Amino acid sequence: MIVTSAISAALLTFPDRYQKRWLAFSPSLTFGLFIVVMGLAWLSDTTSAPMTANGWQCAMEITVIALIPTVWLFYSMKNHASTHPYLTGSTALLFAFATGAISLRMGEETNSIIHIMQWHYPLLMIAVLFGGYLGKRWLRW
Repeated sequence: MIVTSAISAALLTFPDRYQKRWLAFSPSLTFGLFIVVMGLAWLSDTTSAPMTANGWQCAMEITVIALIPTVWLFYSMKNHASTHPYLTGSTALLFAFATGAISLRMGEETNSIIHIMQWHYPLLMIAVLFGGYLGKRWLRW
Protein backbone atom coordinates (compact mmCIF):
# COMPACT_ATOMS: atom_id res chain seq x y z
CA MET A 1 0.00 0.00 0.00
CA ILE A 2 2.87 2.36 0.76
CA VAL A 3 4.56 1.77 -2.58
CA THR A 4 1.41 2.07 -4.69
CA SER A 5 0.22 5.18 -2.87
CA ALA A 6 3.63 6.87 -3.32
CA ILE A 7 3.64 6.11 -7.05
CA SER A 8 0.03 7.17 -7.38
CA ALA A 9 0.57 10.46 -5.54
CA ALA A 10 3.49 11.25 -7.84
CA LEU A 11 1.50 10.41 -10.99
CA LEU A 12 -1.59 12.31 -9.88
CA THR A 13 0.32 15.58 -9.61
CA PHE A 14 0.59 15.72 -13.39
CA PRO A 15 -2.47 16.56 -15.53
CA ASP A 16 -2.03 13.60 -17.87
CA ARG A 17 -0.89 11.15 -15.14
CA TYR A 18 1.93 10.17 -17.55
CA GLN A 19 -0.65 8.11 -19.45
CA LYS A 20 -0.70 5.55 -16.61
CA ARG A 21 -4.28 5.82 -15.42
CA TRP A 22 -4.32 2.25 -14.10
CA LEU A 23 -1.24 2.86 -11.98
CA ALA A 24 -2.58 6.14 -10.63
CA PHE A 25 -5.64 4.36 -9.25
CA SER A 26 -3.84 1.24 -8.00
CA PRO A 27 -3.99 2.17 -4.27
CA SER A 28 -7.68 1.32 -4.28
CA LEU A 29 -6.79 -2.26 -5.23
CA THR A 30 -4.05 -2.60 -2.62
CA PHE A 31 -6.24 -0.95 0.02
CA GLY A 32 -8.97 -3.48 -0.76
CA LEU A 33 -6.48 -6.32 -0.46
CA PHE A 34 -5.28 -4.87 2.82
CA ILE A 35 -8.85 -4.83 4.18
CA VAL A 36 -9.29 -8.48 3.17
CA VAL A 37 -6.01 -9.50 4.82
CA MET A 38 -6.89 -7.65 8.03
CA GLY A 39 -10.32 -9.29 8.05
CA LEU A 40 -8.80 -12.73 7.62
CA ALA A 41 -6.27 -12.00 10.38
CA TRP A 42 -9.12 -10.96 12.68
CA LEU A 43 -11.09 -14.11 11.88
CA SER A 44 -8.10 -16.36 12.47
CA ASP A 45 -7.12 -14.70 15.77
CA THR A 46 -8.03 -17.54 18.11
CA THR A 47 -5.63 -16.83 20.96
CA SER A 48 -6.42 -13.11 21.13
CA ALA A 49 -3.29 -11.46 22.49
CA PRO A 50 -3.92 -9.02 25.35
CA MET A 51 -4.69 -5.46 24.32
CA THR A 52 -2.52 -2.63 25.49
CA ALA A 53 -3.83 0.42 27.31
CA ASN A 54 -2.03 2.92 25.11
CA GLY A 55 -4.52 3.24 22.25
CA TRP A 56 -4.61 7.03 22.08
CA GLN A 57 -0.84 7.11 22.36
CA CYS A 58 -0.58 4.92 19.26
CA ALA A 59 -2.88 7.22 17.32
CA MET A 60 -0.88 10.29 18.33
CA GLU A 61 2.46 8.67 17.51
CA ILE A 62 1.25 7.61 14.06
CA THR A 63 0.07 11.17 13.44
CA VAL A 64 3.37 12.67 14.58
CA ILE A 65 5.37 10.25 12.43
CA ALA A 66 3.13 11.06 9.44
CA LEU A 67 3.54 14.83 9.76
CA ILE A 68 6.96 15.01 8.10
CA PRO A 69 5.98 13.00 4.99
CA THR A 70 2.71 14.94 4.77
CA VAL A 71 4.37 18.35 4.84
CA TRP A 72 7.05 17.23 2.41
CA LEU A 73 4.55 15.73 -0.05
CA PHE A 74 2.20 18.72 -0.05
CA TYR A 75 5.13 21.12 -0.41
CA SER A 76 6.50 19.07 -3.32
CA MET A 77 3.15 18.70 -5.05
CA LYS A 78 1.98 22.29 -4.67
CA ASN A 79 3.82 23.51 -7.78
CA HIS A 80 2.44 20.80 -10.03
CA ALA A 81 -0.82 20.95 -11.95
CA SER A 82 -2.97 18.21 -10.51
CA THR A 83 -6.37 17.82 -12.13
CA HIS A 84 -7.48 15.51 -9.31
CA PRO A 85 -6.77 17.47 -6.10
CA TYR A 86 -9.09 15.42 -3.88
CA LEU A 87 -7.57 12.11 -4.97
CA THR A 88 -4.02 13.47 -4.89
CA GLY A 89 -4.41 14.73 -1.32
CA SER A 90 -6.04 11.50 -0.20
CA THR A 91 -3.33 9.39 -1.75
CA ALA A 92 -0.58 11.54 -0.25
CA LEU A 93 -2.05 11.16 3.24
CA LEU A 94 -2.59 7.46 2.67
CA PHE A 95 1.14 7.17 1.99
CA ALA A 96 2.14 9.30 4.99
CA PHE A 97 -0.14 7.61 7.50
CA ALA A 98 0.58 4.11 6.20
CA THR A 99 4.26 4.88 6.68
CA GLY A 100 3.56 6.04 10.22
CA ALA A 101 1.41 3.02 10.99
CA ILE A 102 3.91 0.47 9.72
CA SER A 103 6.84 2.14 11.46
CA LEU A 104 4.97 2.15 14.76
CA ARG A 105 3.83 -1.42 14.18
CA MET A 106 7.43 -2.55 13.72
CA GLY A 107 8.43 -1.16 17.11
CA GLU A 108 5.32 -1.96 19.09
CA GLU A 109 5.23 -4.87 21.50
CA THR A 110 1.62 -5.94 21.09
CA ASN A 111 0.37 -8.54 18.63
CA SER A 112 -3.30 -7.94 19.33
CA ILE A 113 -5.10 -7.71 16.01
CA ILE A 114 -8.04 -6.03 17.77
CA HIS A 115 -5.76 -3.25 19.04
CA ILE A 116 -4.27 -2.75 15.59
CA MET A 117 -7.67 -2.69 13.91
CA GLN A 118 -9.08 -0.35 16.54
CA TRP A 119 -6.26 2.18 16.98
CA HIS A 120 -3.97 2.01 13.96
CA TYR A 121 -6.05 1.66 10.83
CA PRO A 122 -9.25 3.65 11.42
CA LEU A 123 -6.91 6.61 11.75
CA LEU A 124 -5.66 5.76 8.26
CA MET A 125 -9.19 5.97 6.88
CA ILE A 126 -9.84 9.30 8.61
CA ALA A 127 -6.56 10.62 7.21
CA VAL A 128 -7.59 9.61 3.68
CA LEU A 129 -10.83 11.58 4.03
CA PHE A 130 -9.01 14.58 5.49
CA GLY A 131 -6.46 14.33 2.66
CA GLY A 132 -9.22 14.99 0.15
CA TYR A 133 -10.02 18.24 1.95
CA LEU A 134 -6.36 19.24 2.14
CA GLY A 135 -5.87 18.39 -1.52
CA LYS A 136 -8.72 20.61 -2.60
CA ARG A 137 -7.48 23.40 -0.37
CA TRP A 138 -3.72 23.30 -1.16
CA LEU A 139 -3.29 21.60 -4.52
CA ARG A 140 -5.34 23.82 -6.75
CA TRP A 141 -3.95 25.79 -9.64
